[in-house]
Amino acid sequence: MNERVLMAARELGLKVDMTKFERPTRTVNEAAEAVGCQPAQIAKSIVFVADGDPLVVIASGAHRMPAARLRRGAAG
Repeated sequence: MNERVLMAARELGLKVDMTKFERPTRTVNEAAEAVGCQPAQIAKSIVFVADGDPLVVIASGAHRMPAARLRRGAAG
């Protein structure tokens, strides 16, 4: 999958640097530890599909992203 992302970025003319970590970075705390920063400095994202359109939500690692509330916001 990483190669597909890099190829797509290159086709769009984007320069992307991808880093693979030895340990998992599934959570905000794991990601912050891997890069040596505070959890609040991590940007986390979630993608919803609303009426067939993608909605990307990005938040600080210090904040919760309640799915039910985001769904209500996506619907209007």
